[in-house]
Amino acid sequence: MAQPIPLEVPPRHPRAELHARLLNAPKEHAEAVLAAYEVLQELHNHGVLELMRGALAASDELLD
Repeated sequence: MAQPIPLEVPPRHPRAELHARLLNAPKEHAEAVLAAYEVLQELHNHGVLELMRGALAASDELLD
């Protein structure tokens, strides 16, 4: 008679997997990260970030 094949699946550790992905992200996405920094710097240079910060601080007043 046929015998069942035992299947042992190792337990997953989602937090450890996320941590590993986070550690590898700068290497895997270096070009995108650098481009995002450049965009952020330009927003800062043109005062857009300061404008957004002020709008967030006054959001209740703006909605009224």
